[in-house]
Amino acid sequence: MHLADGHKTAFRTHQGLFEFMVMPFGLTNVSSTFQALMNEILKPFIRKFVLVFFDDILVFSSSWAYHLQHVRAVFDVLRANHLALKRSKCSFGKETVAYLGHVIGADVVAMDKNKVAAVEAWPCPRTVKALRGFLGLTGYYRKFVKGYGAVAAPLTALLKKEAFSWTPEAEQAFGALKQALTTAPVLQLPDFTKRFYVDCDASGSGFGAVLHQGDGAVAFFSRAIAPYHAKLPAYERELIGLVKAVKNWRPYLWGRAFTVCMDHYSLKFILDQRLTTIPQHTWVTKLFGYDLTVEYRSGKLNTVADALSRRDEDTPSACALSAPSFELYDTLREEQLAASGNCWFSGLGVLRRMLLGKTCWNSSPPILQCSSRTRCLLGRGEMLSTVLWAASTTEGRSKERRLRNKVASGSHGAATEERESSLVSGICLFP
Repeated sequence: MHLADGHKTAFRTHQGLFEFMVMPFGLTNVSSTFQALMNEILKPFIRKFVLVFFDDILVFSSSWAYHLQHVRAVFDVLRANHLALKRSKCSFGKETVAYLGHVIGADVVAMDKNKVAAVEAWPCPRTVKALRGFLGLTGYYRKFVKGYGAVAAPLTALLKKEAFSWTPEAEQAFGALKQALTTAPVLQLPDFTKRFYVDCDASGSGFGAVLHQGDGAVAFFSRAIAPYHAKLPAYERELIGLVKAVKNWRPYLWGRAFTVCMDHYSLKFILDQRLTTIPQHTWVTKLFGYDLTVEYRSGKLNTVADALSRRDEDTPSACALSAPSFELYDTLREEQLAASGNCWFSGLGVLRRMLLGKTCWNSSPPILQCSSRTRCLLGRGEMLSTVLWAASTTEGRSKERRLRNKVASGSHGAATEERESSLVSGICLFP
């Protein structure tokens, strides 16, 4: 700490007032301040032979002679700025080194075995907080796992509000994710003198892509597809998957020529063809500035990217069969038997009120409300039909009045004949 800033860290205890002599990491903005300090003093060396993340300084060299010179240069800068190193936390002259959870070698990068062991011993999450911690640890190594997004999708869905319910599907995804991390492949370090290749594919369940340079994979990319993207045509899904993969690997691809391999032939001319919708223009503009060439590759040859996008894809299942229900028929029949001699007209009045949008709760038992274009008619004997008819029209109401007058005059037989003739042809509907 600077002597003039010591009072800013003062705190009081039972033994008196104390001030920090060195900057503690528990104070606000200390982390960003220390990182800014390291970036400032090591600025001439960063990304040439030095990488620094807070207090982790990685010095890399192409030969032993260069390495000695680079280490001496770093020591001189630290000594000039009054920064000290702890010997027990340092390692020198290693061909492989553990750095930020990875094991970095001359040509490859792998996961830290201690982190993998922690994943293997992780207990089954019983709370959202425990599940979020597990996904946070595994998500740090998602570039090592094929189809990470699809494998972790059942667990990610449990993070929604009031959606945590540990099911057999979640247990299976939990075990599959641990197994995928323990058997993850070793990735190749990128060689920026070679051309990059991006193999990408999209399906109804997700996006998948692989970044490589002709031999081993450099990184994997996988994302579960959003619900509103799943309904889009295959052309737009493939385009969105391409854009997401390229944006994810921007540090590798920006300013360099690279090739994209896809199994959708029309996207081969993506930069020359005419676009028809605004979303297509939006996604294509995100590719401006990249020097890419799109090549068509058959789906059976694009196996890795296709598997990343389709892993754990839901298989079609048989739909439940429905059957018509005749509860309304029984209700009307009971009302007919319980009503008086003019039951037809009382039932017809109830139905007409239903068709006009009025709820008939005064009937016993109650009758459900129907739409204004549906009329239930009682046929001869115990026959019951459901036909399309405009019951709310003037013609329907006038027929009802004529039938009431005929019954009042004693012409019950004529009323029955006219009632039967009033049935119109239509499409039978079942509730």
